[in-house]
Amino acid sequence: MRDWTTGMSDLANKIGPFKPITLLLLISLLSCNQEAPLPKVASIDLLLLKSTSVSYGEYKVSNHVTFPTPDSISFLNTTLYPTRITQTTYEYDDQKRIVKSQGVDLDSIHSTETGGGSAVTTYTYTAQTVTPHSDRYPLEPSRLNSEGYIANGNTYDQNGHRTNGAIILNDNIIQVKSSNNLGFTSLVIYEYDLTKPNIPDPYQNLYGKPSYNLLVKETLLFTYPTGGYKEITTYTYEYDQRGLPKRRTAYSEFFEIGTSASGNIKSPEKQVVISNFEFAR
Repeated sequence: MRDWTTGMSDLANKIGPFKPITLLLLISLLSCNQEAPLPKVASIDLLLLKSTSVSYGEYKVSNHVTFPTPDSISFLNTTLYPTRITQTTYEYDDQKRIVKSQGVDLDSIHSTETGGGSAVTTYTYTAQTVTPHSDRYPLEPSRLNSEGYIANGNTYDQNGHRTNGAIILNDNIIQVKSSNNLGFTSLVIYEYDLTKPNIPDPYQNLYGKPSYNLLVKETLLFTYPTGGYKEITTYTYEYDQRGLPKRRTAYSEFFEIGTSASGNIKSPEKQVVISNFEFAR
């Protein structure tokens, strides 16, 4: 989970009127002291080693761009075209802490940009700090709390979840809200499949435990003084023979909230991101 100042560009994170499922979650939250905790499925005791994602949009990119994928896909009766391919690999130390991440653009347009389409970040630890090192820009060390999480500007609950603006129910982050004094506000609602465990988060040793269950929907509303936008993303999964989520399809609809007096929401833009995962102990 990222805060809205860094994540709104890709938080790709989203709300209008509350949906019934959301209302049920919030009602459950209000009465949680009177309810027994939900039974949990076993977590995935593995590390995420690689994530490869292909993004598809409604418009073709420049003809000189090449992608090692089909020229188009059909999704929910809409033709979508590849716009970007990225791959991120992760390395860990013997304490399962992230020590290196490398992101690479695999399509021709982004792989020829400044930096060669690759960004590498490494992490070094002391008992009190973690220091990231980027091959693109300088980064400052961060102080760690007694649990080993980044303390700078963050708070955590007794289970290790970061609580900045968050509502947490049964070890799942179901809402995050933030705002600033310029009139910018974001509200994100998360919904889960309570029968499935979540995908391991490579950064959980730094920013706290992720939600326990598998994410199936995000709804974001981001507003500012002259307008805003709403984005709804649904997630579906394919599983390998071990029952691990090997592929995730994220389907997003992006609605720009107009600035006219009527406040109408314009026709949505659509995007699909298909991600493949590799795990290891």
